[in-house]
Amino acid sequence: ALVLIQRCPACFGGVAFGRDLSEGGDIHVVTDGNFHHWHRRSAGHSPHFYDTSYFLPKAQVDAICRHILRSRKSPPKPHKSSVPHEAIDQCENSYEAADDKKQRSSMDGLDDTGVMALICRRDIPLLSANVDTPGEQQMHAYGHEWACHRQFPLEEAPQRP
Repeated sequence: ALVLIQRCPACFGGVAFGRDLSEGGDIHVVTDGNFHHWHRRSAGHSPHFYDTSYFLPKAQVDAICRHILRSRKSPPKPHKSSVPHEAIDQCENSYEAADDKKQRSSMDGLDDTGVMALICRRDIPLLSANVDTPGEQQMHAYGHEWACHRQFPLEEAPQRP
């Protein structure tokens, strides 16, 4: 918890937690990706110049990915969407990040294709991860949330009366 408290004392430095969602909740975080921070394979590895505590290790993100893939192998639950499939398809097609074919062809020479960050409601970066797969994968969002929860487990935080 100390790392998150140091990064944003306003969000994580409280003395008691457990505010109801109808009152705004305690902690608000969001993931955001920037797909213009690339690293070319041919560039090799540069000297160490940044604090790696801000970045989730690749092994941790890959473990989350494997967990998601294992979970998806179970049969999907029956679901009746209230939104027409045509509207969903049109929305998906309007985002470049969702276009895996376009992403794959343009990233052949890259080993990192972007950076995904977890930021608090005050726009302070809490955690980051290099993106090495096409598109905005949910594993990055889950990886960030999981790492944040490990560093700041709310069930162990002092609760409001």
